[in-house]
Amino acid sequence: MLQLNLVALSRAGSLPIEGTLPVEGPDWDLDGLRFDQPPLVRGRAQALTGDDVLVRVDVAGEVVGECARCLAPVRTPVRSAFDLYYSAEADEDDGEVRPLAPEATTVDLVPALREELLLTLPTHLVCEEACAGLCPKCGANLNEARCDCSDEEIDPRWAALRTLNE
Repeated sequence: MLQLNLVALSRAGSLPIEGTLPVEGPDWDLDGLRFDQPPLVRGRAQALTGDDVLVRVDVAGEVVGECARCLAPVRTPVRSAFDLYYSAEADEDDGEVRPLAPEATTVDLVPALREELLLTLPTHLVCEEACAGLCPKCGANLNEARCDCSDEEIDPRWAALRTLNE
């Protein structure tokens, strides 16, 4: 677990953060994306004035999913840097500042890291920019072979307009 010991941090002034981000459970429903290995977390926590804490971390991992065009398996590296700011004076409505209970001796970094990492994940994976995808009629992978499906299918309601062009 990525727990920050606030007592040790107040004594040292700065502490390294290293570990892996657990990616199991219902909070990690990623709409077809998944991590084969837990992402690595490296960074540093710094005690600021009062009870405020600044946590700077880099999170690196590899997300696995299907190409949005051809459904082939795709692996994409994910790397993000985050600054997490905790304060005893913050409330739940603060967007950038996370609340820190005055009597707290530890902070669980996992929920904040999860939230920040989910915002950086790609919405659609593509195996390559030139991916031709699948044929909408027969389902053939157009990257591997051409199909004989006709592209011309006109809605009968618009067929009369076609004669205007001739």
